[in-house]
Amino acid sequence: MVQRLKVTTACCIFLSLIGGCSTLPRNEAALTVYTQPPGAMLYEGDTAWGMAPQKRTYFGNANLTTARTNPITAIWASGAQITKTVTVTMGRSDQYVVLSRPPDAPGLDKDLAYAAQLRQQQIERQQAAAEQQAASQRQTAADFQAAGNGLQGAGSAPNMFNIDPLAYEKAQLRARKLACMNDCVGKGYMYQYCQSRCGYQN
Repeated sequence: MVQRLKVTTACCIFLSLIGGCSTLPRNEAALTVYTQPPGAMLYEGDTAWGMAPQKRTYFGNANLTTARTNPITAIWASGAQITKTVTVTMGRSDQYVVLSRPPDAPGLDKDLAYAAQLRQQQIERQQAAAEQQAASQRQTAADFQAAGNGLQGAGSAPNMFNIDPLAYEKAQLRARKLACMNDCVGKGYMYQYCQSRCGYQN
């Protein structure tokens, strides 16, 4: 007997994206959908998922080992499209599928150009994020230096390590947030999302 899966709410999708659902119960299955060329919009029925890649977690029957998704459609900038139903294994979060553009559909040059444009934008975002993180690292180093010098000339007796406790605590907090940012961006998440997740501001 083949079961149809239901997609989770946005909350569970969010947990999957940040790694909160790395071990899935037997009645769940996660699937990441890619497209080739990149940049196609994804739909499940009349529901728009957004631009590929997209990761979704489904609910199903724990008594069955596999299940089929509802039809997933990829539509490229040229209008080329393909629809596919995917079989997933229950309890797994590392599954993926690549929806390839129909080779005989017109407008391939347009879709390849759009994919190249997206790639260039991604490179520019990564470069900007790297520059911002480098500036933040310099600021963190300056904060720790200031913490060590903060009590000098302040008119109060220095502690045994000559460190301003408040400045040092501030520097440590910034360092923790920066480490969180480095980990988050390194996993490929958007810079703005990582800022929100880590509570980080430049």
